[in-house]
This record gives sequence, C-alpha cells and structure tokens, in this order.
Amino acid sequence: MNERCVTQTDPDQWRHIVYAACFRETSLHFPLVWDFNIQYVDALNVTRFYANRQDTKIDIPGDGQGVVDVYWAGEIIARASGEKQVSLTLAIGNVYHIHITTADGKVHKQTVRL
Repeated sequence: MNERCVTQTDPDQWRHIVYAACFRETSLHFPLVWDFNIQYVDALNVTRFYANRQDTKIDIPGDGQGVVDVYWAGEIIARASGEKQVSLTLAIGNVYHIHITTADGKVHKQTVRL
C-alpha cells in the first residue's frame, strides 16, 4: 500500500479523499482533474479503507468450507474462501453485510460493525 494514502488523506476533505468509481448512482461524484465541473462519474469515498484498517476474522458456520462475500455501501468489496474462518482487512467505523455460502449451498447473512 502507498504510505501517502495513510498519512496524507482526509475522508472529510474532497481534495484529500481516495475515490473509487462506481457504476451505480451515488451522492458523490469522482472529481476529474481536467474538469472539476463534470459530475457524471459517480464515486464512493474509500479513504477509510486505507487510513483506518483492522484485520477481521469471520467464522464460517459448520465444519466445512465456505465463501465469504463482504458488502459495503451496496457494493461487494471483498471475497475470500476458507475452512472454518477467513481473515480480511476492513475499515473501522463502517457497517458491513456479510454473506457466507457454505458447501451445502446455504447462505448465512450477518451484519458486522467495526
């Protein structure tokens, strides 16, 4: 990871945000450096994923393997597979919706707040 993303970002100052372009409509626009007036590229503020992170363990129900999908702001942001448990790095101060698909095809849903 780029150290500047940790030390020189501010999720509350538009010029110091780490943006991620988004295909769905959002309330935030990606600032295009050649023309700040263009507002048709929607974005998400992902600064906290760089500056305020935490390793998070997610248990997989049962004794088998599973696939863990993590959603934030309606977007899938992480996917991991494992047996009994997976470890992901997530941003503190956010709510995540977790979908765990176990080997038997069942989907287990949970909400995690860091």
